[in-house]
Amino acid sequence: MKHDEMITVIQAHKEGKQIQVQLGNGTWFDTLCVFDFSRYTYRIKPEPEPNIIQFGRIHPCGNNCGFSSYKGSQDNVCVTFNGDTLQPESVEIIK
Repeated sequence: MKHDEMITVIQAHKEGKQIQVQLGNGTWFDTLCVFDFSRYTYRIKPEPEPNIIQFGRIHPCGNNCGFSSYKGSQDNVCVTFNGDTLQPESVEIIK
């Protein structure tokens, strides 16, 4: 890491921000901040992406059902997706 990057990480730690360390396999982990800049790379933990809210309508189609994704007066579901993984987190039925 360059000196300016080290200073940024240390300053962020001083301000109480969560610091992460990168392991050899590229995975980032939260750390208690015993810094060893000669062996590891550190970063300020990124803020999570905001969740994505999608309104739509589930409607029957014979033996199956369909989903129309638009915000309208016939919406009957609200799906919340995780902003980081884009996986669904919850589904709310709108009555």
